[in-house]
Amino acid sequence: MALTEQQKEAVRKWVGEGRGVSEIQKLISSEFGTDMLYMDVRFLIDDIGAEIPATAEPPAPDARQPLQPEDSSGAADSAGAQASDSSGGVRVSVSPIQRPGTVMSGDVVFSDGGRAEWVLDNAGRLGLNPETEGYSPPQQDLPEFQMKLREALGMGGA
Repeated sequence: MALTEQQKEAVRKWVGEGRGVSEIQKLISSEFGTDMLYMDVRFLIDDIGAEIPATAEPPAPDARQPLQPEDSSGAADSAGAQASDSSGGVRVSVSPIQRPGTVMSGDVVFSDGGRAEWVLDNAGRLGLNPETEGYSPPQQDLPEFQMKLREALGMGGA
């Protein structure tokens, strides 16, 4: 998928505005009518010489905790360091630079304010590296975390 120079300049502008890869992926689709995979957008950003600022150093891999299965106790929220929604709930972000041994990684902030790095390893296992040792996210947040993570990875909701 070759973009014109004008389109590449728009992507550089979006990166300069601090937009994340998944947001740029959505903009390319809506503004240019071109659907691209998340990884293709990451490569495009690299190819055009734009740089997404790196986030803080993630916790050591030995702090990884597996996610608990979903429960039916209620709604959940997902959020991340690059997410602009500060309405509470869960926020998820995807790191532009992946850690060794991971396919993807990023950050999550849960509804109780707890923070963790999420990682998807080469075997497809999802794990959390909490910022605070021993932290476990609220069980009601896990379904929304999973949904927001799928959205951030360009896999759609639910």
